[in-house]
Amino acid sequence: MPKPWEKQPEETSKAFEAFRLYRDYGAGRSLRKVAEKHFEGSAGKLGWIETWSSKYGWVARCEAWDAHQDDIRRQAREDAIRSAEKELADELLDLVRTQIGLAKGADGSRVQLDALVDLLDRAGLKPIEKTETTHKTDGNAAAEVLSLLGLSSGGDE
Repeated sequence: MPKPWEKQPEETSKAFEAFRLYRDYGAGRSLRKVAEKHFEGSAGKLGWIETWSSKYGWVARCEAWDAHQDDIRRQAREDAIRSAEKELADELLDLVRTQIGLAKGADGSRVQLDALVDLLDRAGLKPIEKTETTHKTDGNAAAEVLSLLGLSSGGDE
């Protein structure tokens, strides 16, 4: 069985040609427009168009067509969003790898910590204020962060 917007088995070629005009007019479709176009400027044969429309269920077929077109557009939008999200995730991953590489290669834990804070800042994460870390007096804050990320804390490699 053909899809509703395709030529139906009992439909004549002329009726289907008129249907395609009607279908493709979209939201502005009208039987009069189809009659004028199909019969080359003459709306005098509107009765034929009305008969075909009724006989072959043009309104319901066009509703199916419109829903199908909407599904295609929605799927295309969703695909574009997924593609953009993947591209953004890939770029973020590259940035993270670069920053971690810089942190690993940096001399001294303070430089490594600064690189990681920069990474978190670029990712939109709020770095901890210095006043929030003043209770850490043993100097191991950078080592703890690096350890949590699986990185060395200086020349331990």
